[in-house]
Amino acid sequence: MGPSFFQSIIRNVPLYVNYDLTWQCNLKCKHCYFFSSTAELKNKRTELSNEEWIKVFKYHRNLGTKTAILTGGEPTLRMDVIKEAIKIFPSVQVVSNGVIKLPRFNGYKQPKYWVSIDGTKETHDKIRGERV
Repeated sequence: MGPSFFQSIIRNVPLYVNYDLTWQCNLKCKHCYFFSSTAELKNKRTELSNEEWIKVFKYHRNLGTKTAILTGGEPTLRMDVIKEAIKIFPSVQVVSNGVIKLPRFNGYKQPKYWVSIDGTKETHDKIRGERV
């Protein structure tokens, strides 16, 4: 734990913030709470626009937040928002199912990707679908 950790406690600022970028997903995993959510929550009209996400990111960054953790649904369906987060935060982590090719953002620092794997091939296919 470095000095920024203790400064964030004193100032009551989160070092890490988790952002659910979208309710949309390219899979229908059996265990997923997003997939089992109501249809209204999955409606794109309930999601923030790119401009709204940028305002939220800048607000938290100005408070002192160091790391954005981007989840969803499937956050790689909002690549444009991921790129904006990379421009704003010193560190970005993306939690993905890994189906969409994980990009490199030329000219910017690269995010850390977390990719879900659900056991053996048979178990994984049973949960996520064939050949995912």
